[in-house]
Amino acid sequence: MSTSGRYDGSLKMFVDEVHEPDLARLAFLRWLGERGRLEHPVYGPSSGQFMRPQKVAGVAASMLPD
Repeated sequence: MSTSGRYDGSLKMFVDEVHEPDLARLAFLRWLGERGRLEHPVYGPSSGQFMRPQKVAGVAASMLPD
C-alpha cells in the first residue's frame, strides 16, 4: 500500500501536506450542485474566503458601483 503523506503519531493517521485549494474544482462542484447533479442540494448562496465575485451581465461585481 502506498501512502501519500507523512504519519502523524499524535493523530495516529497519515496526513497530507497543506496546500492551496483548487478554485476551479470548487467552482465546478458548486456549478454541479446548483444544477442538481450532486447527492445533496446546495444550501444557500456561496460565501467564505474562496467565493468568487458574481458577474452581472458579464461584468464582475467588484467593477460595479456601490
